[in-house]
Amino acid sequence: MEHGALRQRIMDGIWRSDAYGRMLETVGVDRAQAWGSEAIIDIGTPLLRQAAVRNATLYLRSPYFEHADDTADGGPGRVINDMLRRARWGPLMTGVLQQALALNDAALRYEVTLKEDGTPLVKFHPRSVADLMARGRDDDPSQPRKIYETVTYRGADVWRVWDDVDRWLEDGEGLELEGTRAPHGQGRCPWVLWHTTPNNRLFSPYVNSELVDLTLSLAVAESFKSHAFFEAAWPQRYIVGAQPAGTGVDDLASEEARQTVTADPATVLLLESTGEGQPMVGQWAISCDPAKMADSVDRQQRRASLAIGASGSDVFRASGETRSAYALEITRQNQRTQQVNLAPLCQPSDEWLAGAIALAVNVQLDAGELPIEGYRVRYRVLSPSMEEVKLVTTMMDAGLLDPAAARLMLDPFADPATAAPPKAASVAVSEDENTE
Repeated sequence: MEHGALRQRIMDGIWRSDAYGRMLETVGVDRAQAWGSEAIIDIGTPLLRQAAVRNATLYLRSPYFEHADDTADGGPGRVINDMLRRARWGPLMTGVLQQALALNDAALRYEVTLKEDGTPLVKFHPRSVADLMARGRDDDPSQPRKIYETVTYRGADVWRVWDDVDRWLEDGEGLELEGTRAPHGQGRCPWVLWHTTPNNRLFSPYVNSELVDLTLSLAVAESFKSHAFFEAAWPQRYIVGAQPAGTGVDDLASEEARQTVTADPATVLLLESTGEGQPMVGQWAISCDPAKMADSVDRQQRRASLAIGASGSDVFRASGETRSAYALEITRQNQRTQQVNLAPLCQPSDEWLAGAIALAVNVQLDAGELPIEGYRVRYRVLSPSMEEVKLVTTMMDAGLLDPAAARLMLDPFADPATAAPPKAASVAVSEDENTE
């Protein structure tokens, strides 16, 4: 949980003390104190959060669910879709996916209740996996049968425990607090986990830990760069055989001579000889070239950006013009690629959620109104870029693609068995749509 908590602090923007701890380890206490206190740490490049925000594109257009029992007038899939739409599940999932990308896993608790007229409603309560412990299900080890979440109860930190039937509180020793057990009425443990690593475990806290290390190291490098700028603008000066005129160099409260004099470079400092040889005033050369230092740190940042999955074109574009249509098309292509990559990882959890909500509705209504299995999530791909459309159209005209394959290139989530193949003209996208 400690490493997961560090990842969560980076996502929340409260990791300055962690970066300062890395600086103490890197340069030592004496040099770190010479740079300044914890407040001088530069945390403006949170690679972990940047990677999560950049790649969380799957839910930018809200998915929907289908079921074999759906008809033109309604069906289980439509009931689930209506409940999710009212709960704003689609926009919420973008944040959940960011958590899953940053911490490798994300958790969401659902709560189905009934309105006064009997209409079922669902609410969602996201929670960081850094605050959870869990035990896996026998039929699906990637989903929990029991969840422990940290809460505060009467001023003390305790565990709130959820299983397939009840919820209750336990102290740090694992003893149940009397009078806290109550049924939750959801049919099974009302938590769903999303995973962005291809394994069958509940949590994977240390996967891609190198990205966390890069984030901390880059904060130290950026802080060192800022220190080098200040050192170059105001280098260390020295005086030999002279002292400021009209004042003493002895502190009134000290028996020893003062070793430094603070002087603003915008003022003229009048000195007088101490009578101890030829006076000398000078300054030490700066320890590094600020321009070379800045270039080195920027190169390190670009290397780190490539390591977190950004394309070379996006890294190059980051320091250039970002308003051009070409730049926006590059971004759109990368977003579509991330959608395709994340869909197989998120699909099992999305479909598990649909079945779990259906079960909770049945429990609340005390009837078997909705089927629990058989739901299929359908993701909505972002619009293709002009370059993609032109490529597909050219390949179709040359006879290199049939209509079904062309459709899948433009919409990777389309069902080739049921989707009508588009004509080349129908897949054209206007420049206005691509430059929104």
